[in-house]
Amino acid sequence: MQSPIYTLVILAGTILAMAPRLAHACFCDKDSLATEVKARPRVAAIVRGRVVDPTPSSDEERVARLQVLIEGSAAAPEQFDELADAQNRVHNTGQAIDVMNLKLARFGEDAAIHARLATFHALDGNLERARAHSDKALALASSDVAAQMGVE
Repeated sequence: MQSPIYTLVILAGTILAMAPRLAHACFCDKDSLATEVKARPRVAAIVRGRVVDPTPSSDEERVARLQVLIEGSAAAPEQFDELADAQNRVHNTGQAIDVMNLKLARFGEDAAIHARLATFHALDGNLERARAHSDKALALASSDVAAQMGVE
């Protein structure tokens, strides 16, 4: 059996032997990273740890684009959520509630829909409706868990 010190020395030697190759790969990749930063500055900021808040104009554009999609019958459930969030960010909480109610009518009862409705009603100041949707979300979520576990 070899000593732990011998193993550490071999490991350190291996790492030091590979270091120039790794550094060279990073150096050579700098130009493609610079190209990516120019093409996608918002993604680069996120990768660097900066939080990029959406601008009001981008939210207004998102609302206009998604509103057209939602009016069609092929809209995905996630697009309703995205539209409602954008509506809320541009201070149209009432319209965000309308979007979530449309999603509820189109896709049926779901705990996530009621949870979002509870949040939007609370932000709008209607705490009674927020509480009702919150209770409904909890009831649906617990029944979903029970169904998955085979409990009646």
